[in-house]
Amino acid sequence: MTAAAMLRKDRRKTNPVFNDRRLKLGTFGTNLDRGCAISTIDGVLEINWPNTLELARCSEEMEFEALVPIGRWHGFGGHTNFNGPGFECFSWASAIGASTKYSGIFATSHVPTIHPVMAAKCWPRSEPPAFITAGNGLWIGLGSR
Repeated sequence: MTAAAMLRKDRRKTNPVFNDRRLKLGTFGTNLDRGCAISTIDGVLEINWPNTLELARCSEEMEFEALVPIGRWHGFGGHTNFNGPGFECFSWASAIGASTKYSGIFATSHVPTIHPVMAAKCWPRSEPPAFITAGNGLWIGLGSR
């Protein structure tokens, strides 16, 4: 068996993103206040650690394959301040990864918002682009517009 085939087989065992399900499920934006809701309606995500951790654990119980944050550092302002307060995505991914056992954990960043040296420091050293630990996959995607 080739090294690439062994890596694919190993990933299928340790990371749910590579499982056999044809439809993958995940959450998006649970690291930011209000998630993806540009609304003032009651009941949207109020960002704090207990809430985001509860969503991650609930997603894990439902066997969602991925938990994906939004790479933002400030909101859009205005009445809702959409994507305002929140957790920085690299730190969020580290903390969620340490607090969960099943889901693949992503961290997203955009080249114009973070210096490449800082991104390199945040990138896992052992197995770029994926760092697999305790059944979790920490994925970091760096891209430009």
